[in-house]
Amino acid sequence: MAERAGENRWPVIAAAAAGAIIGAMAFIWARWPDDAAASRAQVGAASASTAQQTAPAATRPAAAPRAPLIGGLGVSAVGPETQIALTDNQELIADSALRKVMDSFLLGSAGDKGLPALLNELIRRLPAAAARDAGQLATSYNAYIAAHDQLLAAQGFGATPDLNRLIGWQQQRAQLRDRMLGQKVSLEWFGTEDTYLSQALEELRQQRDGTAPPMSSADADEALHAQHMRQVLRDAIVRLRP
Repeated sequence: MAERAGENRWPVIAAAAAGAIIGAMAFIWARWPDDAAASRAQVGAASASTAQQTAPAATRPAAAPRAPLIGGLGVSAVGPETQIALTDNQELIADSALRKVMDSFLLGSAGDKGLPALLNELIRRLPAAAARDAGQLATSYNAYIAAHDQLLAAQGFGATPDLNRLIGWQQQRAQLRDRMLGQKVSLEWFGTEDTYLSQALEELRQQRDGTAPPMSSADADEALHAQHMRQVLRDAIVRLRP
């Protein structure tokens, strides 16, 4: 009788165990979508991080470019790293680099609005005495730019300027530079430009008088030289500010 009772209990125990297993599976099945979603989210984030680290440079967002100096030209070659030369005694050297810095503030569409920004920049970058001298020069240069454009407008140059009027303009402009900037600064900043203009005017005179040496149309160097001289003449009658 005892053995028969034990045999009767085994189906009950088996059924209870099966029920427990089924309940556990149902619980796991109910939670699986949320756990799987969280797991997928973690895997996706890790994959994105790995892809960003291993992606080639061309596919990454480019860094924002550094803003140019305030001014009308927006000259990319001129920036805060452009050195302003000083002597051993910390005195200002008015070389071509200083002119480039000033041009980046004063030329183009900025007009007089660039002068206060330029003065602040000079004060920030230079010793007190050098900043004072540079500020005075910047003020004079700003006034020269305005006077240059007024004087140029009075010339009334057309598409093909007359040689004699070009020569007169060169002389007036040189006098204006010497008077407002000083001969030393004028020579340092504009000496090479003026030399090229004198050469272009002389060659233009020779062409007018028929005394120019013959040129070979097949000579590439001569063609480049002639193109350069024409550009020099065009640049001589262009306003500094729009």
